[in-house]
Amino acid sequence: MGPMVFNQQQEVASKERCKMVSHTIVVNVERGMAAGQTVTFKALGEQRPKRLPGDVVVKLKQEDHAKFKRRGDDLHMNVDITLKQGLVGFQMSFMHLDGRQVFMKIGGMTAPGEVKVMPGEGMPKYGDPTTVGD
Repeated sequence: MGPMVFNQQQEVASKERCKMVSHTIVVNVERGMAAGQTVTFKALGEQRPKRLPGDVVVKLKQEDHAKFKRRGDDLHMNVDITLKQGLVGFQMSFMHLDGRQVFMKIGGMTAPGEVKVMPGEGMPKYGDPTTVGD
Protein backbone atom coordinates (compact mmCIF):
# COMPACT_ATOMS: atom_id res chain seq x y z
CA MET A 1 0.00 0.00 0.00
CA GLY A 2 1.12 3.52 -0.78
CA PRO A 3 1.08 6.59 1.44
CA MET A 4 -2.34 7.80 2.55
CA VAL A 5 -3.23 11.48 2.72
CA PHE A 6 -6.02 12.76 4.91
CA ASN A 7 -7.46 16.23 4.47
CA GLN A 8 -9.63 17.53 7.26
CA GLN A 9 -11.04 21.05 7.41
CA GLN A 10 -12.62 22.71 10.35
CA GLU A 11 -13.87 26.28 10.66
CA VAL A 12 -12.29 27.85 13.68
CA ALA A 13 -13.85 30.85 15.33
CA SER A 14 -11.85 33.89 14.30
CA LYS A 15 -10.63 36.60 16.64
CA GLU A 16 -11.22 39.05 13.82
CA ARG A 17 -14.76 40.38 13.68
CA CYS A 18 -16.67 41.87 10.79
CA LYS A 19 -19.46 44.30 11.49
CA MET A 20 -22.87 43.86 9.94
CA VAL A 21 -23.55 47.27 8.43
CA SER A 22 -26.54 48.36 6.36
CA HIS A 23 -25.84 50.82 3.56
CA THR A 24 -28.16 52.77 1.35
CA ILE A 25 -26.76 52.73 -2.17
CA VAL A 26 -27.73 55.50 -4.54
CA VAL A 27 -27.78 54.22 -8.11
CA ASN A 28 -27.11 56.88 -10.74
CA VAL A 29 -28.98 55.81 -13.86
CA GLU A 30 -27.47 57.78 -16.73
CA ARG A 31 -29.46 59.12 -19.66
CA GLY A 32 -29.96 56.48 -22.31
CA MET A 33 -29.23 53.42 -20.16
CA ALA A 34 -31.36 50.45 -21.20
CA ALA A 35 -32.79 47.36 -19.55
CA GLY A 36 -30.14 44.77 -18.75
CA GLN A 37 -27.29 47.25 -18.27
CA THR A 38 -25.48 47.02 -14.95
CA VAL A 39 -24.06 49.44 -12.40
CA THR A 40 -21.26 47.98 -10.23
CA PHE A 41 -20.26 49.14 -6.75
CA LYS A 42 -16.79 47.77 -6.06
CA ALA A 43 -16.10 46.16 -2.68
CA LEU A 44 -19.50 46.92 -1.13
CA GLY A 45 -20.57 43.29 -0.87
CA GLU A 46 -20.29 40.81 1.97
CA GLN A 47 -16.98 40.70 3.80
CA ARG A 48 -15.51 37.85 5.82
CA PRO A 49 -12.27 37.68 7.82
CA LYS A 50 -9.20 37.45 5.61
CA ARG A 51 -11.28 37.78 2.44
CA LEU A 52 -11.83 40.72 0.15
CA PRO A 53 -15.38 42.05 0.04
CA GLY A 54 -17.37 41.32 -3.10
CA ASP A 55 -18.99 43.76 -5.50
CA VAL A 56 -22.64 44.79 -5.54
CA VAL A 57 -24.01 44.65 -9.09
CA VAL A 58 -27.34 46.33 -9.89
CA LYS A 59 -29.03 45.19 -13.12
CA LEU A 60 -31.56 47.62 -14.60
CA LYS A 61 -35.11 46.57 -15.38
CA GLN A 62 -37.42 48.61 -17.55
CA GLU A 63 -41.05 49.15 -16.63
CA ASP A 64 -43.69 49.05 -19.34
CA HIS A 65 -45.23 52.41 -20.21
CA ALA A 66 -48.90 52.86 -21.06
CA LYS A 67 -48.18 54.89 -24.22
CA PHE A 68 -44.60 54.23 -25.38
CA LYS A 69 -42.58 51.12 -26.22
CA ARG A 70 -38.79 51.35 -26.36
CA ARG A 71 -36.90 49.59 -29.17
CA GLY A 72 -33.22 50.40 -28.85
CA ASP A 73 -33.02 54.19 -28.75
CA ASP A 74 -36.31 54.63 -30.64
CA LEU A 75 -39.71 55.14 -29.03
CA HIS A 76 -42.83 53.67 -30.62
CA MET A 77 -46.40 54.83 -30.00
CA ASN A 78 -49.61 53.49 -31.54
CA VAL A 79 -52.24 56.07 -32.51
CA ASP A 80 -55.78 55.22 -33.58
CA ILE A 81 -57.18 57.65 -36.17
CA THR A 82 -60.54 58.02 -37.89
CA LEU A 83 -61.13 57.31 -41.58
CA LYS A 84 -61.40 61.05 -42.26
CA GLN A 85 -58.05 61.70 -40.51
CA GLY A 86 -56.46 58.89 -42.54
CA LEU A 87 -57.71 60.40 -45.81
CA VAL A 88 -57.13 64.12 -45.33
CA GLY A 89 -54.51 64.30 -42.57
CA PHE A 90 -54.62 65.45 -38.97
CA GLN A 91 -52.79 67.20 -36.18
CA MET A 92 -52.37 66.01 -32.63
CA SER A 93 -50.25 66.59 -29.56
CA PHE A 94 -49.04 64.26 -26.82
CA MET A 95 -47.06 64.49 -23.60
CA HIS A 96 -43.51 63.13 -24.04
CA LEU A 97 -41.71 61.14 -21.33
CA ASP A 98 -39.72 64.22 -20.31
CA GLY A 99 -42.90 66.26 -19.79
CA ARG A 100 -42.76 68.25 -23.04
CA GLN A 101 -45.83 68.68 -25.20
CA VAL A 102 -45.00 67.36 -28.70
CA PHE A 103 -47.07 68.51 -31.70
CA MET A 104 -47.46 66.33 -34.77
CA LYS A 105 -48.97 67.33 -38.11
CA ILE A 106 -49.64 64.69 -40.75
CA GLY A 107 -50.81 65.95 -44.14
CA GLY A 108 -52.41 63.81 -46.81
CA MET A 109 -53.36 60.18 -46.81
CA THR A 110 -52.13 57.66 -44.21
CA ALA A 111 -52.12 53.98 -45.18
CA PRO A 112 -53.30 51.33 -42.67
CA GLY A 113 -50.39 50.31 -40.43
CA GLU A 114 -48.18 53.11 -41.76
CA VAL A 115 -45.31 54.25 -39.53
CA LYS A 116 -44.49 57.94 -39.26
CA VAL A 117 -41.07 58.84 -37.87
CA MET A 118 -40.48 61.91 -35.73
CA PRO A 119 -36.69 62.42 -35.86
CA GLY A 120 -35.05 63.33 -32.58
CA GLU A 121 -37.99 62.41 -30.33
CA GLY A 122 -36.61 59.07 -29.06
CA MET A 123 -34.43 58.11 -26.11
CA PRO A 124 -30.98 59.63 -25.59
CA LYS A 125 -28.13 57.42 -26.76
CA TYR A 126 -26.07 56.04 -23.85
CA GLY A 127 -22.64 57.63 -23.67
CA ASP A 128 -23.66 60.50 -25.97
CA PRO A 129 -26.59 62.33 -24.38
CA THR A 130 -26.64 64.96 -27.15
CA THR A 131 -27.76 62.34 -29.70
CA VAL A 132 -31.25 60.82 -29.51
CA GLY A 133 -33.17 58.11 -31.31
CA ASP A 134 -36.40 58.60 -33.29
